[in-house]
Amino acid sequence: MWGGQKMLNPMSNVLLRYPHAMLFAIENNRILARVLTGTRGDGQGYFALFDAEDRSDAVRKLMDEAVRWQKKHGSKEIIGPIAPIIADLGGGVLTDGFGTTAAFNDSYNADYYDRLLKDSGFVRNEEWLSYRINLIGLDRGKYRKTAEWCCERFDYSTADGLDFSSRELAEIMYCVMDGDINMEQADRLARKIGRFLTGGLCPVVYAADEPVGMLLTVRNRQERPRVATLWVREKWRRKGVTSVLFGEFLREADRLGLSEIDGSTIGSDNLPSILGAERAGGRVVQRFSRYRMQI
Repeated sequence: MWGGQKMLNPMSNVLLRYPHAMLFAIENNRILARVLTGTRGDGQGYFALFDAEDRSDAVRKLMDEAVRWQKKHGSKEIIGPIAPIIADLGGGVLTDGFGTTAAFNDSYNADYYDRLLKDSGFVRNEEWLSYRINLIGLDRGKYRKTAEWCCERFDYSTADGLDFSSRELAEIMYCVMDGDINMEQADRLARKIGRFLTGGLCPVVYAADEPVGMLLTVRNRQERPRVATLWVREKWRRKGVTSVLFGEFLREADRLGLSEIDGSTIGSDNLPSILGAERAGGRVVQRFSRYRMQI
């Protein structure tokens, strides 16, 4: 049975306790396209689980019906695709990098999806980049010196190889993500990903015993581990936390003999994170898009 059965159950998915509908475009008893559309009650609708054959006419009718549904429920715009959960970690529609194997928590779709959504009246609203970093040849001495300078300048301390109980992980995530999720959401997310984390490749940076940055790495189906997320608290950004996290990560990666890692998706407007990935020798291997329609 598909693993998303629980995700689509309103009893276990808070998001689906708000109004939502699963819509289909059908021709001769054949499903040509489908989409889940819903609202969080704040005037913004979303769409998720978009899946379609290469039929612009069918997708336009499907999305027209989604727009009618959203207007009926008071929405002023629709964004998507998102994962149909509160803490959305998905990247959206893959638009570049189809020759690259799908990584942990990334969507993978046919290459015509971008055209279908634009033909239906959506415009690209966000772009997310997935990096691959070759660890061979990186200047370990430079990273070590930078990390040591930042720790001395801002009085940082680090921890790695934590035995993440779901509660400990949830508390760190709640603090570092700085209000982007509440404690209940952090607890659910920690239970979801905690079992996939790779111990020493998950450093946390502290300032005055308070977590200010974290890097969470998961096991991937390929040999390369996947950095699922790198997060720094707002007031601590541009203060070297990323350098310290990556320095700690490199130390453990060398111990494990790793030569490459897959990076998490980074918003194209997140210049500090992009700079950090590129300074570490990262190259973009996949691009994902999110779309918006004013209604």
